[in-house]
Amino acid sequence: MNVFSLLARMKRGAAAAGVCLAVLGTGVGLAGQAQAAPSAGAAKPAILAGVSCVRPSWCMAVGTVFVAHGATQSLSEIWNGTAWHLVASPSGSGLGGVSCSATWYCLALGTQGRQTPAFRWNGSKWLKVAEPRGAAGSPSCASRSNCVVGNSYAESVLTWNGSRWTNTQLCGGGPSSRCITSTSCAGASLCMAVGWGLNEIYNSNASAHLWDGKQWSNSLLPNAEDE
Repeated sequence: MNVFSLLARMKRGAAAAGVCLAVLGTGVGLAGQAQAAPSAGAAKPAILAGVSCVRPSWCMAVGTVFVAHGATQSLSEIWNGTAWHLVASPSGSGLGGVSCSATWYCLALGTQGRQTPAFRWNGSKWLKVAEPRGAAGSPSCASRSNCVVGNSYAESVLTWNGSRWTNTQLCGGGPSSRCITSTSCAGASLCMAVGWGLNEIYNSNASAHLWDGKQWSNSLLPNAEDE
């Protein structure tokens, strides 16, 4: 089940959710917005949909917290090696994925149907950046100028250079199929996008695509029957 289906189910039954967030202190403020924060000391149903760690003493997790009357808000927390701490979250109805390359740089994607708001963590707060239209899944960032994520509404991958997104066709075929299921970047000259494609007799074949810092190319995989 993907995060969108899970969000819909939890909205219908938030009180029965198995994961709850204990909100401490004076509540959580939302960056740049006047939306009400969860009440101090209250337990709110919540889910965490993505996490990224840059060292044993620092991780960022993002998700959704369910507030009054079925409304939802974005949620973000930082792990310091011993405990989780809430941080001011960006405006929106929830976050579905995050990738961090440093304690002062994370890229998080929102969950608002076909709209995919994006936010950058600068070490102290979240800032809104250009939207990767149609992005699916969690991004992968090797640095603040090199992030990739699959495109759910075209057979392509979206690449972030720190200021804008570039949509690159990888799989061919029609515009409404998704073929990239996961992405990962290890550096400026190494990203991988994996998924599947259809051969000439419409059978599904595993596929992998390599970014070398300049362009994407196919990366040959062994045949499954050879294993």
